[in-house]
Amino acid sequence: MGSEAPFDGASRDDFNFDGDKKVHVSQFKQGKLSDEWDLIALDQDPFHNTTDALQQMFAEAPGYWGGDKPDMGGFILNNANDQVMETFSPEQLPVLNGLARNFGISDRWFSSVPGGTDMNRAFSVTGSAFNKLGTWEG
Repeated sequence: MGSEAPFDGASRDDFNFDGDKKVHVSQFKQGKLSDEWDLIALDQDPFHNTTDALQQMFAEAPGYWGGDKPDMGGFILNNANDQVMETFSPEQLPVLNGLARNFGISDRWFSSVPGGTDMNRAFSVTGSAFNKLGTWEG
């Protein structure tokens, strides 16, 4: 049985700027399920490399290099698409949500290194990034 504690996921208070427009975390198609549309997260997969992760975490300079605290404000800036702020609802993903409610999941997962997707995936299952700092997908 999964934890009885409430899920600590993305908050609708979280936002990024798209130019001057503040874009909050929202649910894809208002969280509704319909046979009128496909459940697609993004028209384009978010970028995964170390430089991308740093820009996503630090929207403003000097950011990482200046020892700033991450503001998590660079997802739209890095992906040039405000769809990156959309999530799916439990109604849209009933099987995944059923598994999450009844089995162990981690909603407090932190990457080993503020960097690329592949190196963090490798670290999570092997304890090593194989001496690579970037992404080697494809």
